Amino acid sequence: MTFQGHQPPPAPVYHSYLVRLWQEGPSASWRASVQCVRTGTTVCFVDRQELLTFLVAQMEESQSCSVSPKPC
Repeated sequence: MTFQGHQPPPAPVYHSYLVRLWQEGPSASWRASVQCVRTGTTVCFVDRQELLTFLVAQMEESQSCSVSPKPC
């Protein structure tokens, strides 16, 4: 629905990921993976800083899941 002289608001940018966190032993570092819900692409991280850097970068992108997969 448009009103005379008004444009509809732009569609919101939406990113959806499944985030998995795990330790491979009681004293091991936490690891993470992020799977794009739309494409199934999975990216793995060896520490939380990599994970956070990835998520911040994705918020700055207009397209979600704009990365190459990294094996876990």
